[in-house]
Amino acid sequence: MNRLEFLGLHNFNDSPRANLRLLIAKINVLILDIDAPRDYRQRSNMSDKIEYRIEQLDPLRHHRERFSCESRELTDFLQNRARKEMASRSSACFVLVPLHDPARIAGFYTLSAAEITTADLPEAIKKRMPRYQTLPATLLGRLARDEAFRGMRIGDRLMEDALARAFAGSAEVGSTAMVTDPKDERAAAFYRDFGFLPLAGNRLFLPMTEIIRLLKQGGSGRFPS
Repeated sequence: MNRLEFLGLHNFNDSPRANLRLLIAKINVLILDIDAPRDYRQRSNMSDKIEYRIEQLDPLRHHRERFSCESRELTDFLQNRARKEMASRSSACFVLVPLHDPARIAGFYTLSAAEITTADLPEAIKKRMPRYQTLPATLLGRLARDEAFRGMRIGDRLMEDALARAFAGSAEVGSTAMVTDPKDERAAAFYRDFGFLPLAGNRLFLPMTEIIRLLKQGGSGRFPS
């Protein structure tokens, strides 16, 4: 069963507006089973599987101060800036939390509005687009996993959710692609594994038409089953 079938949206293309609210509701309560590494199970006295949920960041419930990833910049963003950006509506932040410790943040990502310069698109894709100088897009601004949850494929789970949520949103607020600006080659390689293509500078993009295909195919092996 692929992601859209699990969410009950395998006919999403037929009536996107009718299914939009259902998709977002189900994304918000999606329960994820992830294999936990042995050292984490021993520290946490847990079983082989850990159940997670992805939900919008709530500064009153989620312990941002406990989050720590390899990037000091991303750690600082979640601890000190994410709440302010959400309050100003400049970005939306979503967190993945273990059900046994729902205040703990295992990973997070942010989405916001962006635009693409049409001239920067590959010719084959540009031909299919309206003849505007710029086109609307969805920016995957940040994505990070807490170091304590290393080896649990948290990044793949976050990416799957971000793609599904961006696609859902494009039914009501137009968006032709997801774009991201990887901070280094390691991050760029992660995004390229999901099919992201070069755009301009270090920016990468993934057309919405490819996102729906990727979700239906289960991420070509990248999304945990």
